[in-house]
Amino acid sequence: MGADSAVKFSDKHLLSEDYHSHYKADINGLLTKTTAVPPIAEGVEYECDVLMTGELKKKSTPDTVDDVEILSNATHIMSADPTRRFMFGLTIDKFNILLWFFSRSHVFVTEEMNLHIDAKNLIYFAPPLSGACREALGYDPTVRRVQGTNGADPRYIFTIDGKQYITTEAITVRKAKFLLGCATRVFKIQQVLNDEGELE
Repeated sequence: MGADSAVKFSDKHLLSEDYHSHYKADINGLLTKTTAVPPIAEGVEYECDVLMTGELKKKSTPDTVDDVEILSNATHIMSADPTRRFMFGLTIDKFNILLWFFSRSHVFVTEEMNLHIDAKNLIYFAPPLSGACREALGYDPTVRRVQGTNGADPRYIFTIDGKQYITTEAITVRKAKFLLGCATRVFKIQQVLNDEGELE
């Protein structure tokens, strides 16, 4: 808990650390302290900090259920970031809202709620996000992103049975076409001997 896990909201284009076009959503819930690795541009916001993606429709469409955008955005974030276990979503359709939970194995969505009648449900949802630890916000505590050498892509340190291993090369990184689809990543690794990052 604290400043690194506090949440801010943004509708900016976000920068990706991966080789694909920038993600764009109507609403983003972001960590205030980035998990991106240097060099970090001033004022830039990153996809790796999105813990909640949202879509806003100013006109109500009661007879149409169009969840393609929010599902596509959640798939994009989850497939691009090995440090994720789950994330949240929010759809606002004029006065109606849906709250979402996306993981790699299942998706939950609430029944439609009216902002005028059920505002308390949104109030119950928002404050816990702003005070939660990163693990409760969907980040895997056994994986962390670190800076690559000589300006290389980010590397990842995995903690397994109390030992730490850093990725040195991606052998294969397959992106999931669907949120619940397969997305196998295989890395070459080295064991990290201490917190200073010395390798075996």
